[in-house]
Amino acid sequence: MSTAPQLALDRRSPTEILDARATELLQFIPAALRANAESVIELAVAVWEDEPAAIDWLTKPHPLLKNQVPIHTMTTAEGCDKVTELLRSLEYGLPM
Repeated sequence: MSTAPQLALDRRSPTEILDARATELLQFIPAALRANAESVIELAVAVWEDEPAAIDWLTKPHPLLKNQVPIHTMTTAEGCDKVTELLRSLEYGLPM
């Protein structure tokens, strides 16, 4: 069945999903926020339905984040919330 690879994908942690560049950036997120940031990363992969596209989105400036890089924004709880809100808007086609 074609769902077997998808199930394997779902079992990987966000740090296994990220490329070396994004993994390096994740190290700068405070330990207290790392679980929250990993949830945001999982959401990005789910929204984009493509790991490379999600990584690209997470590591490039975004105009709705005042041209900040999403993964850089995620160094605070408020930043994680902003990135999550933006991803949810993209996921559901809501106005931003």
